[in-house]
Amino acid sequence: MSTATVIRNAFDVFEKFGRRADRDGQGEERAILSPPPAFTPADFVIAAVLGGLAVALSIFGFHLTRHAYGLLQFQDIWFQADIARVVDNMTNAGGSHWRTAVHPVTSILLYPFGALLTGLGLSPLQAGRLIVVGFCALNPALLFFVLRQIALPRGIAALFAVLFIVSASTMFWSSVVELYPIGCFSLLPSLFLLARRAASRGWWIVASALSLSITVTNWMVGLVATALRWNFRGFLFITLAALAIVSCLSVAQALLFKEARIFLNPHGLAWDAVNFSGPSLQRRGYLEKPWNPLANLQVLYIDSAVTPPIRVEKEGLEYVETNQGSRFPDGSYWGPAGLAAWVLLLVLGIAGAIRNRALRPFFIGVGLMLLGNGILHSIYGQVTFLYSMHVIPLLTILAAASWFGRGRWLGMGLAAIVITAGGWSNWVQLHRSADLAASIARKPCVSVLQAYYPGTPGPNHPWNSALAACVSAGFR
Repeated sequence: MSTATVIRNAFDVFEKFGRRADRDGQGEERAILSPPPAFTPADFVIAAVLGGLAVALSIFGFHLTRHAYGLLQFQDIWFQADIARVVDNMTNAGGSHWRTAVHPVTSILLYPFGALLTGLGLSPLQAGRLIVVGFCALNPALLFFVLRQIALPRGIAALFAVLFIVSASTMFWSSVVELYPIGCFSLLPSLFLLARRAASRGWWIVASALSLSITVTNWMVGLVATALRWNFRGFLFITLAALAIVSCLSVAQALLFKEARIFLNPHGLAWDAVNFSGPSLQRRGYLEKPWNPLANLQVLYIDSAVTPPIRVEKEGLEYVETNQGSRFPDGSYWGPAGLAAWVLLLVLGIAGAIRNRALRPFFIGVGLMLLGNGILHSIYGQVTFLYSMHVIPLLTILAAASWFGRGRWLGMGLAAIVITAGGWSNWVQLHRSADLAASIARKPCVSVLQAYYPGTPGPNHPWNSALAACVSAGFR
């Protein structure tokens, strides 16, 4: 049997399974799941309030990190984030856009906003912050509509949207200029269409292309969602159309922006795979602790909601903040309470997702997306928290499935504990992280080795000269 036949048969099974689940859900599941409601003005008001709450939190976060001046000048301090490069790419067409190998069309999509804002008189940093704040407003609003689409009551959907807002991932990545809030947004249209079931091919093409546009690995969300709602021919048509759109934008981007790469370039993808895989990092001495896939998964699935204490770690020649392998100290209450409630809430969510046969294709899709991210980030990445905002919307949806289980009110109580205890603990850790970032920036070698040097890595990159100067000066 050929590979193509196996793939077609798999898609036929997906399609039949989805239809049967929808049919089964019309019987006994009616007590659990009512039909998805039509959105009312009240839904849009609540979505706007959630967006406003996220904006306020983002502004406060930026206020906290403002004194950590090194976050803009130096690379990798904030959980290995490339803040200086991202600000430059958003506002400077002549900067180095070489990371488009794995962030396919970020420059061509975001630069027009940055150019407009700087043209109005804002500094590059202010423009970058405003772009991030805008996407921070959109994320909980759109997540709220996804939750409403799976027939969660309005108040319950809002509760879990608030949980998303105060999660560690959202709180930390809303406080600096990075691509992760934008990458999070790129996933949500595919999740909305997966929940909605019926939509035209055009919307699916846009959603799939959007999931690919910011970070190449996020395309798994668009691919899984499309596979679960379309037969093989439909999946192939939507996927190829989305790929064609992003490819055309990528080619245009390569012509318009300095050093921009076409994302299908295998050299760029291979460079990332070789340089940022756990085994490779350990072999080259870049990890302070041995590579541990289970520790990566803990950060991705658990600590992304309620983070343990942030600490400074020396990775190779760089000083970075991390929560990898951290533990709450004895005598802590808020953080451990929020973390325990989150773990129990996920268990109830899994039980609720299994019980709800009508939404089984949707939750299978969410499960496959979480599994795919787990496999990827158990191997790839030095500080797993860096990628956590691509996973927290999926985890929030899974936690919200606790509403469909027998212990729904227990689940709502646990969600309230995560929001209050976990949210307060995350806020305390955000304060601590800003202070640590400022202290890292004062180290002599950081100002040399972790300064932002535009350009593609290679033998002639300015960083090599900086390394030689640092070594000769005896900095550590």
